[in-house]
Amino acid sequence: MSLDKNDKELLEQIGRKINSSPMLNGGFDKLVISVEHIREKQQESSEKLDKITQALYDPDEGLFSRMKTLEHKTENNNSEISEHISGDQKILKKIDEDILALSAGNKESQKLTETAQRLKRIAGEDLEELSGVISFRKNVSKIYWSVISLVVISVLKLLYELAKVH
Repeated sequence: MSLDKNDKELLEQIGRKINSSPMLNGGFDKLVISVEHIREKQQESSEKLDKITQALYDPDEGLFSRMKTLEHKTENNNSEISEHISGDQKILKKIDEDILALSAGNKESQKLTETAQRLKRIAGEDLEELSGVISFRKNVSKIYWSVISLVVISVLKLLYELAKVH
């Protein structure tokens, strides 16, 4: 079989292309090594993803579990704070009422003081004498009750002595 010049040239070009082809000159080996490297990296990524999944979804120590616990605690704290606020508001309302009552009482005492001062200005020395008379009357009343008590005790003692003699 004899080949003509064109066929020979074509075969030579094909041979050169085959010899210069990166796939046939170790290219497949490099491709297999690259695929193996990709497989290893994918395995590492899969393991890391499993660890991340565990860290997120673990029922005891996972991030979502912790977040749920924190949400629950926050809700409880918020409800306790709301209860304290409403209780404190009731106390503040009572304090406000007490302050108003005290200020009203203070106004009453101011009115009495003002009235007493007006009376002093009007009565002057007579008011002081009247105050002395009232004080004297209280003292006489105490002396009167003391004398009556002594008389009653003396009468009772006398009756007791008479009853003892008979």
